[in-house]
Amino acid sequence: MQTQNKYEGVQEAESSGIPSKAKIGIAILLGIVLSIFAITRKPSQSLPPEDDSPKLYSVDIRKDSSTGDEIMYLDVRYQDINGDAEYIDWTILDPTTNDVFLYDSYLEDAKENQIEGSSFTGTLYCLGGEQAVTLRVILHDRAGNESNPLEFELNCR
Repeated sequence: MQTQNKYEGVQEAESSGIPSKAKIGIAILLGIVLSIFAITRKPSQSLPPEDDSPKLYSVDIRKDSSTGDEIMYLDVRYQDINGDAEYIDWTILDPTTNDVFLYDSYLEDAKENQIEGSSFTGTLYCLGGEQAVTLRVILHDRAGNESNPLEFELNCR
């Protein structure tokens, strides 16, 4: 009477060059690694999060010298997918004189216009002689998000 070896498959595995205990250990280790990955992986890693911040696209500059001093109108194209943009933050980064004025302001544009894309206008007063000016504009919304900054240089006369 022959007895059947209950470890017959294990003996075959050992004959393939990798001991069965090592294969079991590798399988357990692989299972642990995959479990840790599945637990620590966040759903947001599969898709990038949607960015709710306003977007600034471009600045068009219009000049008016009819008053003697040069006034520049800075038309900024933007879009806010939530329609809650509210504050325009202008910064004069590099004036060559102090005779340049530009004021922050609140945005008064309908929610529908903001969602589709719209523009706002800043007014830069150049009261001195010829000078180079570097500006930055950032748009803020009610949720506390900031737009991308737009920086540009212009010459006042």
